[in-house]
Amino acid sequence: MTSLFRVFRTPFRADLDLIDMIVQACVFLHNYLLLTENARYTPTGFIDSYDNTGALVEGFWRDKSVGNRNASYVAKATRDTLKNHVNSETGSVSWQHAHVTDAGIVLQ
Repeated sequence: MTSLFRVFRTPFRADLDLIDMIVQACVFLHNYLLLTENARYTPTGFIDSYDNTGALVEGFWRDKSVGNRNASYVAKATRDTLKNHVNSETGSVSWQHAHVTDAGIVLQ
């Protein structure tokens, strides 16, 4: 998504509800543009796909990243802040624990 929507290239400075709406809007727009078969949006080979044997074929969007692929300190701090929020009493959702437990992941 960062290679397609510039809004994801810098840390968000907004409350979590607004961030949620921004992410949803980008996903909806992304899905709409895929459905319209807009070649300028997703040229052939740009996004990841699967071949006829089920093997992953990596798209060339991966080549669009700037610099190395290591996350910056700010990105890691933002990730950790969001992780802590969604795993807290105030940030978790009712189905979250059951979904993660069903996936075989043990919450600590």
